[in-house]
Amino acid sequence: MQASEMYGKAKVRLDSWINEVTGFGVAARDKLVNAVFQRSAVLTATQLEDLFNGDSIAAKVVGKVVDDALRGSYSIEVGAEDADEAVSKAAAAGAAVYAYMEDELKASAHVEAGWNWGRLFGGGAIYLVTDEGYDAPQDLPLDESRLRSVLALTTLDVRDIVPHSVYSDPSSPKFGSVEVYRVNRTSSTTRGTPQPAAYIHETRLITFEGRMTTNRERQRHDGWSLSVLQRVHDKLRTYNQSFASLGNLVQDASQGIFSMEGLIDMIGGGQENDVEKRIGLADLQRSNARTLVIDAGMEKFERMSPALTGYPEALQLFMLDVCEAADMPASVLFGRSPAGMNATGESDRLLWAQTVEAERRKVAHPALSRIAQLVFRSSEGPTGGTEPDAWEIEWPALIHQTDSERATIRKTVAETDDIYMRHGALLPEEVAINRFRAGGWNPETKIDIPEREAILKDTYEQISASAADDAAAQPTTGPTTTPTPTDQAAPPTAPPAPTADIQKTAYNGSQVAGLLDIVTRATAGAIPRSAATAMLVVLFPLSQAEAEEIMRDVPIDPTPPGASPGGEPA
Repeated sequence: MQASEMYGKAKVRLDSWINEVTGFGVAARDKLVNAVFQRSAVLTATQLEDLFNGDSIAAKVVGKVVDDALRGSYSIEVGAEDADEAVSKAAAAGAAVYAYMEDELKASAHVEAGWNWGRLFGGGAIYLVTDEGYDAPQDLPLDESRLRSVLALTTLDVRDIVPHSVYSDPSSPKFGSVEVYRVNRTSSTTRGTPQPAAYIHETRLITFEGRMTTNRERQRHDGWSLSVLQRVHDKLRTYNQSFASLGNLVQDASQGIFSMEGLIDMIGGGQENDVEKRIGLADLQRSNARTLVIDAGMEKFERMSPALTGYPEALQLFMLDVCEAADMPASVLFGRSPAGMNATGESDRLLWAQTVEAERRKVAHPALSRIAQLVFRSSEGPTGGTEPDAWEIEWPALIHQTDSERATIRKTVAETDDIYMRHGALLPEEVAINRFRAGGWNPETKIDIPEREAILKDTYEQISASAADDAAAQPTTGPTTTPTPTDQAAPPTAPPAPTADIQKTAYNGSQVAGLLDIVTRATAGAIPRSAATAMLVVLFPLSQAEAEEIMRDVPIDPTPPGASPGGEPA
């Protein structure tokens, strides 16, 4: 191919700037344009196992999130009514299931192992060994209606378990996912002799995986995902080699150089022994007397120190490259303190806590919930096969607050509660019940919406009935004093019927207090009756007739405070 033809083909670009004069962006002349991405070889299970067992950074990339997520003991909280007996029974049921899971099944240990193997090898599983009352075929779905007990848990990895068949019905929500796995185990007592394969239905397994992997790559990996170390491997290798090279430089940080005149001629003339003897004598002199005696005319000794400037900065960049690939902060992966002015590491701490919380909810929570669900449903289990309507696995906090932080949070919540109570959004009893629970102080507020709506409806009905009774008891004869046109009240009207949306027609506590305050002030003579009536119409969803009905017992021209009955000051 001629050079002109090659340049002509290289100029075809649709997504970048090019300069034919300088060669910028031209494939045949620009080195950067010729760079392409090449996939790395998929790490084998043996390589991954060696990395996990031998490299501390690789082991932390795999297991740090697992260790932090499972640190501290979870609990099983069972919902119950407010009755003391019901709450006590619910707490006992949750504690019994937790004790069986941890004491008998070692659930946390198996979840930890399965999760680690999923992240390391790209696939791991927990096999649920169950008793269904008969010798149930393991390649059929788990029959929970006949479940007697969960006998044991067994942890497997990708070398033990391989997808055998998938759901083939397109209308099934599980279409394309694995239905049956083939389990191959090698017994250590038979010197590596493979045992007969077993076929296990996916409902009898809890599976764990590594990084998100494309479907075609999963097919090349026996249906499993890739290891979390796959993206980290090359960058981890660069970091470790650079660190080892720096170690070699440190070993040679002070290198002695002994110059001898005619050295090459002596070696060529067969005087190697004389050369070695002279060098050995020089080393002996330096070791014994820390003084070296040399021939001033024929020998020379000097020290050379390699320049280490820039190596720490380069290692730091390699370190950050590993952290980026592992998606972990340097303070977590390398235990490195944050650098820079005003750096406290708080952002790293919060970011890592959010990452661990997300992984815990995505992996550990459903795994332990599945085990707990089967223990609840076991007829010979702690609860006799009775699963509560409401239960949940609760996790300890990932970040422990200081006394000062806890006090600040409580103060903020208390101020918010005060605002809610003053405006009638919460009752003091509701605040007390929500804050001071059996498990300790809690900032979250939960209210019973249906109960609130029922209370509002009852209150409105009581107000409506009282207004109707007052209207029926109203005398037919008018007052002896003829009211002025502005103060004349319209005939009382019946209160409106309750609507379907009771919250839009009923007053809250703040509105009721405001209405009573206006009526009280008008009765005391602080506000004229006409002004008070107008305020009710403007400030509340009341008609003129309804406002007049409320103000009907208020004197039209009350005696001002401190005045005599005749109107003169007392």
